[in-house]
Parts: sequence; C-alpha cells; structure tokens
Amino acid sequence: YIKKLAADQAEYGASYIDVCPGVAPEVERQTMEWLIGLVQSVTDTPLSIDSPDPQVIVDSMPLAKVPGLVNSASNEAGKCETLFPAIAGTDWNVVCLTCDDEHGVPSEAEVKFEIAQDIMRKAKEAGVRESQIFFDPVVTTLGTTPDALISFMGAARKIKETWPEVTITSGLTNISHGMPLRKKINMQFLSLAMSAGMTSAILDPTSMDMRTVM
Repeated sequence: YIKKLAADQAEYGASYIDVCPGVAPEVERQTMEWLIGLVQSVTDTPLSIDSPDPQVIVDSMPLAKVPGLVNSASNEAGKCETLFPAIAGTDWNVVCLTCDDEHGVPSEAEVKFEIAQDIMRKAKEAGVRESQIFFDPVVTTLGTTPDALISFMGAARKIKETWPEVTITSGLTNISHGMPLRKKINMQFLSLAMSAGMTSAILDPTSMDMRTVM
C-alpha cells in the first residue's frame, strides 16, 4: 500500500515524497528507516523527512539516496539549532514554520513575520543559504480563525518581498480542518495563496482537483 502511494505520487510529479512515521517516539527511528526503505524501493524522487523530533530527522538523512527536504524547523527550542548545522553547505532544503514557544501558532501576519526574521537570522549564522529555506506561514483553520487566509497571505507576501530567494510553502489543508466542503475550501485557498507568492504546497499530487487549480 505504501509503495503504491509513493509510486503514484512520483508519477504525478511530486517534487518530494513525505515520509512521516507518526508513531511512538521509542520506535520512530526504526520505523522511519523502514518507511524510507519502502519508498526508495519504488522511486528516486527526493524525500521530505518529516518528524517532530529534529534529531530523528538528522539521524535519518544519511538513509536518503539524494538530498531532499527536512520537515521541519521552527523557532521552538532546539529545532533550528539541530537542523540548520546539518543542512549547511549541502543540497538539502528545510521547511521553516512561523511558530515558536511563546506564541505557538500565531494568527497575526506581523507576528509570523517577526518569527521568520529570527529564523532567518539563525539560518544565516549557521551558513544556510536563503534558497534552502521553505517558509510555511502556517495557516490555521477558518473554523476558529476567520481571517486565517488574510493573515497567511500577508505574511507570505512580506516574507517573499524580504527574502526573494526563499520558497513559500503550506500545509494547505489545515485551512479547512473541521469545516464542511473541505475540498472546495482547499482549492480556493491554493489559488489565492499562489497569488500571494506561494509556489509550493504539501498536497496530494494525484488529486485532479488540486492539479486543475495548479
């Protein structure tokens, strides 16, 4: 089943195949190794190594056949400090979420941008190139934050204007969490976010609906 998912995503043009075990911490490393092995047995598409534990990501990077994406850094304690030295001077890229320990996931575009500024400072200090950064201004659900789209687009525009070489990405389906007509909301968000400079998204590349919007 997992091999088919990976092969289908590669066939439909995915830039990265996300590998995220989503298991208990004590078995995450061995599960990540197993998962990477399965995916790489059917495709050479680069991987997005995805874990809430930055050390698991770093430990798993050597298993990848080619450099890919690490997912993710943020201004939460220890994440930038662990991931940035591991990708500095390499061809790996990194997703950076605009959240931190103080604000969690902020709803204001200005706070998202302030966090992005601090993350970029840490990246440059570690020797990470601007072009290696995939900033995700972390959209929240419309169900609890009615101006979530406006906040996301405002932060995205400001980040892209300030650092033109970064990529703007998004886990776009977050916007419709808990809402009716999720597919329609996701499609509209994708279209509008692209107008604000988003050129990357975590999505299902096999979905004809998403492909139509792109």
